[in-house]
Parts: sequence; C-alpha cells; structure tokens
Amino acid sequence: MKYSRIARSGRKTLQPIPTRFFLVYLKYNFGLFKTQITWIYADLRIKSNALRLTSGLMPKISP
Repeated sequence: MKYSRIARSGRKTLQPIPTRFFLVYLKYNFGLFKTQITWIYADLRIKSNALRLTSGLMPKISP
C-alpha cells in the first residue's frame, strides 16, 4: 500500500495525495488564474481607452 511505503521510508509528508489528482487541481487552478488575468487586462484596456477619449487627447490609432 502506498501510505505504508511512505511511512516506512521515513520521509515526513503532510498529506500523501495521489499525484494525478494534484495535477488536475493545479491545471484547474491555473486555468482560473489565466482567465482572471485576461479579464483584468481587458478591463484595464477598456478603462484606459475611455479615459484617453474623454480627456481630450488624441485617441491612439489601432492597426
């Protein structure tokens, strides 16, 4: 059994969880993090465009 092997080896682990669940958890968290960054970036772009247009400066020409 996996737990007894870890206990016999003498290494102290916080919680021996299966690796594949941990990888799925990391992948899910990273996906959420990427989505959040994308939304924050889009929000900042919209706000900076609105500020530039309302401040009377010349709007940046987008390609």
